Amino acid sequence: NRTVAITREGRILLDGRETDMASLKSTLAHAISQYRDLAVDVRGDGDASFQRFTEVADAIRSAGVVRLNVM
Repeated sequence: NRTVAITREGRILLDGRETDMASLKSTLAHAISQYRDLAVDVRGDGDASFQRFTEVADAIRSAGVVRLNVM
């Protein structure tokens, strides 16, 4: 599993490293091409906006990930 975290400021962390939306999508698209059953756990700070969470979840899905777990 890969882990995506969203901070209260809206920053995106992939496996603990800060990334941007474009890099998140390309990294996950590459990973899913190597491992079709890849799952991604998404953790949002309680103060992160729902809109930001939705944007990140949409980016993950557009990368081809179908196993998306909300933590």
